[in-house]
Amino acid sequence: MTNIKNVASNQFLFTTVKIQGKTKEGIVTSGTGFFYAFNSSGDGRPFNALVTCRHVLADMAEANLLLHIGTFKQDAKDIAMQKAEWRTIVNLKESTVYHPDPSVDLCGIPLEILKVRAALGEVISPITITIPDSISLPDEKLIELTPIEEVFIIGFPAGLADYKTGLPVIRKGITASHPGTDFNNESLGLLDITSYPGSSGSPVLIYNQGSYPTQNSIAIGNRVIFLGVVTGYSLGAKDIDRADLHLGAYIKAKALNGLKKEMLKSL
Repeated sequence: MTNIKNVASNQFLFTTVKIQGKTKEGIVTSGTGFFYAFNSSGDGRPFNALVTCRHVLADMAEANLLLHIGTFKQDAKDIAMQKAEWRTIVNLKESTVYHPDPSVDLCGIPLEILKVRAALGEVISPITITIPDSISLPDEKLIELTPIEEVFIIGFPAGLADYKTGLPVIRKGITASHPGTDFNNESLGLLDITSYPGSSGSPVLIYNQGSYPTQNSIAIGNRVIFLGVVTGYSLGAKDIDRADLHLGAYIKAKALNGLKKEMLKSL
């Protein structure tokens, strides 16, 4: 068993899981999911969910999660990592909830109805640290950010993972469109980070320690902001691919409000 310090930067590692499955045709596909806490809004009761992109789960006949097995307590000094284990989602089709707008590439499963297959009598203790919805910002606050913000995405690009611990790959870049504007009038933003298959469903975070830029100065302190969810996106130009431009795209956090309302119907 390996222990790592129970600090915010390490906690982010346990917010994500690799999702891998097969289509009806037997094609293996993968993506990223993350644990999200729908807590701060007053409409409906709080709950936690596994969130990913619609296209990650929609074509899977069966989906498996690479879970972190270990011990996490909010007030503990360390996070105890034991191992990583694959578990099959038992009730995939019945429990997956899709965003009510088919054009929004989001879906999820409330954790209280998520069931995974385990051996008879087996008890597993996966670490599921949630990203709280309280660290997302409304549009009027996002517009106060600078157009060039350092961002991190946490996930499994090209299916890469540490299979001993189940931990993800962390990648860094900058915003390629202003976080406070909707790119092409959609609830989307662009990132100066190459997007690879397997990254879809990864959370996009601003995480600053010690100081961070404001529009005309430098602020002292720490800052964590959840911007949204990595997705596939076509630029619309026939001869241009996002990978050629080293660009990625993300669905803005505000789009999760529509998914939340749909999920509440299943609880």
